[in-house]
Amino acid sequence: MLKKTRIWAGLSTTFASLLCCVAVGSTVADAYSGTINQALNITTSEIVTENPDPNEDTVYYKSSFGDFNEANLKKLQAAAKEQAINEMREGAALLYNPDGALLCFHGIKYAVRSSFCTAQHSHEQKTA
Repeated sequence: MLKKTRIWAGLSTTFASLLCCVAVGSTVADAYSGTINQALNITTSEIVTENPDPNEDTVYYKSSFGDFNEANLKKLQAAAKEQAINEMREGAALLYNPDGALLCFHGIKYAVRSSFCTAQHSHEQKTA
């Protein structure tokens, strides 16, 4: 029994020391990553300025609304408003809780409000 206890004590000490070394080492490696990459001749990024390919597509995340123009901006605003309304409806459906399925305190009133719709509504009132 004493032999197993000594083995576990040794293993625990070894792995605790290893954990501390890895924690400190990763922090130091992260802080000096540029110097380490330079010493190991590792390139993490490349900026191409000479002879760029005009046919190369450089947009990684394309908008489903297309180019930035007035018509597409209106579509984007309408989609954002619809999303905000849907989120508000889903939140209100959760708060309705007629069967007591959710743990809510009785007698507390909740206010459901969307900042997007409120800001849009106040903007429409000012412009009208």
